[in-house]
Amino acid sequence: DPQVLSRNLISELHHPTAGTILQVANPIKFSFDLHEMRIHPPLFGEHTVSLLEKLGYSQKEIADMKKAGTI
Repeated sequence: DPQVLSRNLISELHHPTAGTILQVANPIKFSFDLHEMRIHPPLFGEHTVSLLEKLGYSQKEIADMKKAGTI
């Protein structure tokens, strides 16, 4: 769509497994654009361990969950 192109609403981002992907850019525009996407969407399970640690699970509990196939 010409409006999408003229407002630069599509941005390219490098993803570690998918290569270059297109995604919707922030539709809110300012004269100073601070909303550039710099990180890729997380891979499946990429943040699981760090989230479980923040929730208070021990390394042993996390290892047990991995062994059981829970995560």
